[in-house]
Amino acid sequence: MQALAKERLDSLLERHSYISGGDVVRLMKTGVDIERLAMGQVTDRWEILTNIVNPLMFDLVSIFAQVNAIEDEHERAVEWARRADAILLTYVPEAGTQN
Repeated sequence: MQALAKERLDSLLERHSYISGGDVVRLMKTGVDIERLAMGQVTDRWEILTNIVNPLMFDLVSIFAQVNAIEDEHERAVEWARRADAILLTYVPEAGTQN
């Protein structure tokens, strides 16, 4: 795919002596979008954000559902913190190295 893009860009440059920086950036973004779509991935900023945040939110809501069954308030808070920390370390492993 990249070889094809380079070939097309070279062809374009042969016919036109100048391509603006904005045009180059748009061409690069289009190429990245095409590759992402070909791999079944999303390209829209909000879709990307949703794909990242949805699993985290699902895990946190799941903790609420599980921990709410614990009657003792202190024990519930401790268990919530323990499970939330585990989820945080799943998504941001380097958070475990902070003091």
